[in-house]
Amino acid sequence: MRYGTGDVGNCSEVSFCATTISIYFLGGVLTKLSQGSVRREWRMELNMSIKKIAKMKDVSIRRAVQGFLTFVTGVCAIFLFSAMSADEMDETLISIVGLIGVVAMLGVFVSEIRFSLEANIERRGEPAMEDQLQIFENCEALLGDGGSAGWKALESTSKEVEMPMKYFPPKKGERSVGTGKGITVVDCSAEEVAAWVMDYCSNERTRISTEEGNPARLELTEKARANEIAVATVKKLPFFVDNREFVVRLVWKSKTNKVLVAFESIKDEVDYGITLKKARGLSRGLWLLEDLPARDGAKQCRVTHVVQLDFGGFSPTWVVDKMIPVALGVLKEAIEEFKKGERETEIEEPVEEVRRWECDELGMR
Repeated sequence: MRYGTGDVGNCSEVSFCATTISIYFLGGVLTKLSQGSVRREWRMELNMSIKKIAKMKDVSIRRAVQGFLTFVTGVCAIFLFSAMSADEMDETLISIVGLIGVVAMLGVFVSEIRFSLEANIERRGEPAMEDQLQIFENCEALLGDGGSAGWKALESTSKEVEMPMKYFPPKKGERSVGTGKGITVVDCSAEEVAAWVMDYCSNERTRISTEEGNPARLELTEKARANEIAVATVKKLPFFVDNREFVVRLVWKSKTNKVLVAFESIKDEVDYGITLKKARGLSRGLWLLEDLPARDGAKQCRVTHVVQLDFGGFSPTWVVDKMIPVALGVLKEAIEEFKKGERETEIEEPVEEVRRWECDELGMR
């Protein structure tokens, strides 16, 4: 490669090294910005993918390739800019570098389009299977018709969550079943809450569960399917009552301006690696996540969470009364996860509106 007598062509080795380092830095910055722009997409993909680890590796490799192509594009652009200032330059070399730059630029463009299309597919989800549709039908029935029969107000674990409850006293030989419902407003989109719900065994949520004294919480990766995961947890109960084990599958689907996550117990046996004294409980429920109009440019969604717990064996009424609010306490976790500190007071008004509407609907006022 021959340089001419132009300004760039007469640059010293130090200047050339500095230029090379600057280009490398620019490529690195562009790569980081590219990665940061899809960090939320990564979260959605990792929470809702069938094979999380494989997806993470695939995304990481493709982003690395995209960053390298961005770097190559920058190098070629700087080289061609330098060639314009040089008095003498090999035309064949210029043509080759220009072609490489164009190909690299097209590679970045096509890669970004592919990421965008895949992100849209992830948000919509794959078509639900027949058995998954049946779960949604069963769980949506728990919302009821809005009547007040059988519902009573519970003492909520959070002032931001309204908690009505249905309890059906068991007859002789039957099991204790309670149905609770919580309504609140969360400072994010419905999609973000859905991703958080599906990330049931995240490090943070597992840590919180452990601090609460629950013996186990894990994901059954071998049971994962499109739009679906399976999890197992053992909940701590008072010392004279056996702990309860719940093994459930969670399925999500997206609709216009809303996302639904349904869950229902499955019969699979789980190996926790240790011997746990427990009884099998059953649960079924639904997350109804509805986007609300933005307030001051910030996203909001109304979250309705209904859960039906069958504790198995003999469970006194007071135990059911205590555990339903605990189960609905996950709404408080969601609020804290997405709370915007500067908007903490502003959230009170819409939450109170939801409370009044729901209480009037249930006849509790």
